[in-house]
Amino acid sequence: VVLNDLLAAPRFVDCVFQGNQSVNAIISNGRGSPYFLRCVFQGNHCTGFGGVMQNDFATLAVEDCQFLDNISDLVGGVFYNNQTAMTATRSVFLRNRSGNGGVIQLTGGSFTSFSSLFADNRSALDGGAIQAISGASVTLNNVTMTRNTAARNGGGVSLQQSSLVAVNSIFWDNRHLDQAGNLEGAQIHNNSGTVNVTYSDIQGLSLYAGGNNLAWDPLFTDRLADNFTLNRRSP
Repeated sequence: VVLNDLLAAPRFVDCVFQGNQSVNAIISNGRGSPYFLRCVFQGNHCTGFGGVMQNDFATLAVEDCQFLDNISDLVGGVFYNNQTAMTATRSVFLRNRSGNGGVIQLTGGSFTSFSSLFADNRSALDGGAIQAISGASVTLNNVTMTRNTAARNGGGVSLQQSSLVAVNSIFWDNRHLDQAGNLEGAQIHNNSGTVNVTYSDIQGLSLYAGGNNLAWDPLFTDRLADNFTLNRRSP
């Protein structure tokens, strides 16, 4: 659908990308710097890398966007990022799925998200929402990550030789099926990486105790209706 290359910096505003099918991502971005504002990406499907976007050595920003029901049969239900710097602000990621990284697989590079929701995403292997490998860095600020599932490791976030910094975020009711009894590991799975989480709510809190973290039910307004705002009794 879209090929962006050679340092181009297009802007997409109030666009809808829906029901597209491809071998690889519907948006291929090599060394470019696209910006997406108030866009909706729904029901797209690829058999290769990135259900919506494949980004290589690029810079990318999404703001006030929705990513719903996208699929990659291989990696990155929404994004496959290779050595890419990405920011996602006030965006929603619901019901995306892939073989690895239900929303995103990062190989190196960085992913920063502010005030966003990751819910009901699935991976057939690692990282129900986010899989970071090969020195990638993930930063989450005021992010809610809930009801994501991985068949192997890290229902929420899976790190392999990568790093996570999270502040004022919620990791709750994520599941990884191989280690169903390890609630904290289902929220954040760390293999030879570094994790720094503060002022956050983490189910099964153990390794990340301290830093003003807590392990109390966040009391979402209406989980059954996918309303993950916090009710007035929330801790």
